[in-house]
Amino acid sequence: MGKEKTKLDYKDDLFFKFYCGKVGEASLDFRRFLIENITHLNTDGIRIGNGEPVVLTSSDKKIIMDTFIIHDDYFLDMEMQNSTLNIYQSKRFQYYLCKNIVLQMMDKQKDYQKIKEFHLILFINREYKDKMIDYASLRYEHGDLISNCIVHMHIVNLKNIDRIAKERKLSEFEAVIYLMANNTLEGIDYEEKEGMVSYMKANYEIFGSDVTMMKRLLKEREEEVFRQMEMEESKIEGIRNMVQRRIERKYHRDASDWLINFNEEELYKIDGLIDDCHTYNELMKRFVV
Repeated sequence: MGKEKTKLDYKDDLFFKFYCGKVGEASLDFRRFLIENITHLNTDGIRIGNGEPVVLTSSDKKIIMDTFIIHDDYFLDMEMQNSTLNIYQSKRFQYYLCKNIVLQMMDKQKDYQKIKEFHLILFINREYKDKMIDYASLRYEHGDLISNCIVHMHIVNLKNIDRIAKERKLSEFEAVIYLMANNTLEGIDYEEKEGMVSYMKANYEIFGSDVTMMKRLLKEREEEVFRQMEMEESKIEGIRNMVQRRIERKYHRDASDWLINFNEEELYKIDGLIDDCHTYNELMKRFVV
């Protein structure tokens, strides 16, 4: 039986890690191309970071950043999110930002002068206002960036490229983004100076033809999805139990049947109302999903 072909999306997280995060000069050049176009950082001397899991405590969640980059002046990671940015994902990526600052202090010397900037590039399958690339960091109330800021997030809104493609010829970088967003460049006028589109297409053929690798990676992703679901359910259950205990103490009521219907954000909202509501019925009336 010959090799099969598997249909892929260029924004599929597994495929993204394959063509963007694998070892080799071609992959490193591709990452350099993305970094320069998205962040305008100097990429001379960038190196591939350690791909092994890192933890802060024995109970901490392991994270592997397949697109981790080390530079003398900064660390950087690229992540693909093939969905809209929900509350869980937003907190997850902010966690990545904070965790990578903390990890730099694990030698316990507390030399804050040595902390490097951490940049997170997040590719997300959404259209957002008129910005293809959005930037987030720490700012004062009046808008100025905090001095010597060390956390930076660059959000690439993939679907915004559709509007640009209707207006003019795409640059090579824009063509890469269009391919991620739409899985094709058919009918699109674009430049190709450095061969980055060709690099992506060549990896498409390699990845889609290797059935053994596909099955292994899909199994790993399925296991990770279930693990994340279990972690999230365990977290929500803990929050629900905490709110239930507060309701029992104040109102002497069993609210478990009511609380089972709510997600994490809604449970925290209920918890915030308990102090202001004198009765259980008032709490239920005050809470609006």
